[in-house]
Amino acid sequence: MGRTEIFTEDNTGLTLRGKQDFMGKEIPVVLGGFGEGKKCLSDKTIAEIHNMREPDVRRRITDNIKRFKENTDFIDLKKGVHQTHTLEILHNLGYSKQSITQAEHIYILSERGYARLIKIMDTDLAWEIHDKLIDEYFELRDGNSIKTQAEIILEQAQALVAQERRMIKLEDASKKQEQRMNEIEAKMTTRSSEYYTIAGYASLTNRRIDVTQANLLGRKAVKLSKEYGYDVDKINDPRFGTVNAYHIDILELVFRNK
Repeated sequence: MGRTEIFTEDNTGLTLRGKQDFMGKEIPVVLGGFGEGKKCLSDKTIAEIHNMREPDVRRRITDNIKRFKENTDFIDLKKGVHQTHTLEILHNLGYSKQSITQAEHIYILSERGYARLIKIMDTDLAWEIHDKLIDEYFELRDGNSIKTQAEIILEQAQALVAQERRMIKLEDASKKQEQRMNEIEAKMTTRSSEYYTIAGYASLTNRRIDVTQANLLGRKAVKLSKEYGYDVDKINDPRFGTVNAYHIDILELVFRNK
């Protein structure tokens, strides 16, 4: 379904808001005239949909005008054709200058008016088209349901922002989960909250080290512990047996320049 911005409005409150695909044809979406946001049809559009001549559609209405209530079932735009906005909307609806001049009446029908016209036509094809129009064209009762291009872009931007916020939340949650796992792993190889093994502190601070690096850092930690007067603890490790654990202050110094 194609939709575009509002591009003209007349003194009756009629607004043309793009076109809608229907039965292989693009028909103008006309709102207003019979109430804010109410959809309506021009006699030209009706003629195109029903494969009729415009004068024949108008004649059906004019000959049975007592069955129609003005401003409820129909509006005769020919009466306001001298107004610039009315003339503009007629041109945008596809009426030629000559057809406007020659026409005695130019009708716009409400949903109720169109239903009355179908009763007058009373053919199987007319009723079939009528039912499809009710389902596909008149189904959006509120004109605000037809979105402008700007509204569509805004909705897409808002959806992208919402998606990005969800991704950020997921990333934050993932980082917090990873941090908790590192803390658990560090505590599994640590005796107290202030003492960590080289491997435990590396896991806690998201560093990757191999055995050679761990031995080198361990020797530095032993040396610094003696210099600064910190104890070196011993803990049991299921992989390496007894290993050293160092105060977190020492480990921060050891890993600072790594």
